[in-house]
Amino acid sequence: MKKWIVVTFVALAAAGCGTSGNEEKDTNQADQLNIIEYKDRSVEPEPASELLREPEEPSNKTIKSAATAKEAITILEEALSLLSPEQADAAIIELEEFYREDLSKVKDLFLRDDHQAALEHMEEPITEADVDGLADPESKQLAVDAIAGKYRLINGEAVVPIVNYRALAAAYSKHLSPAMGAYLDIMAAESDDPAIADASISVPWEELADRAMNIEAYLVEYPKSPRYDYLKLQLGRYLWRFFNGSSNTEIFQSGRMLRPELDAAYSKVAGSHSDTLTGALTIEHRALLERMAEAFKEVKDEKDDPYYREKGKFLESIEARIQSQFDGA
Repeated sequence: MKKWIVVTFVALAAAGCGTSGNEEKDTNQADQLNIIEYKDRSVEPEPASELLREPEEPSNKTIKSAATAKEAITILEEALSLLSPEQADAAIIELEEFYREDLSKVKDLFLRDDHQAALEHMEEPITEADVDGLADPESKQLAVDAIAGKYRLINGEAVVPIVNYRALAAAYSKHLSPAMGAYLDIMAAESDDPAIADASISVPWEELADRAMNIEAYLVEYPKSPRYDYLKLQLGRYLWRFFNGSSNTEIFQSGRMLRPELDAAYSKVAGSHSDTLTGALTIEHRALLERMAEAFKEVKDEKDDPYYREKGKFLESIEARIQSQFDGA
């Protein structure tokens, strides 16, 4: 009998944070992928009576309609081998859109007191083998399903899931375009070791600059990437943190004196990477801090401090500088 494998796969481009004209142009082509038919010619024909059977209905399941991340991953994996790299890219974008909707719901489940009580003793990396030994069956199933859905469990103030881009890259890069594979690698660095944890900078200052420069290199190499504009936003986030810290991590040690480790990072980036936007901005930022610290040694009015007003102007200029240097041309 001639066997037919029929897969219906709808890949909708991700919307929301980071969606842009470039993404819409590249992904709209794959908004609705036609039914893909594959004929296995290696099997001998069946009797006519077998050929007269009603054909099976194609599956209507899509990633965005999945009930859980585990189901979304199953749908993706069943289709990937039949998709072109461009179609597979669109499928990954759809998966990211699914995660944006699903993650908050799954986090809420993990934050239940009973689940936290069952999970809080676990140390990272939390693997399927680790959660397999949990005594509470509901907490165990929640954790196992999250890991199967390519979530990673992190233990900070609470045990919560984040998207495991390292797992996505390892499993699916071979099916994707080089641009999308490199994008997953960039995102994997963040999911492996998030830059912010509990409102504090949780990686070395120099690592923030390295991640920013890796994105710069990506934007130069892949100007037509469907994730081009999203990564420009991510570049801005890293630069903002590099120059401004976070709510729980000040860039100053005391007064207006930079932390020694941050001062060292600024020196290295400015000295070795002046040909990058990150390096150029570091040189400008350091000069601004020195000039403002000398001009405004004392704060006369905390509500109207010219030092921070000038620094604020610099921080607000970062987005325009990124847009100017990386226009996707």
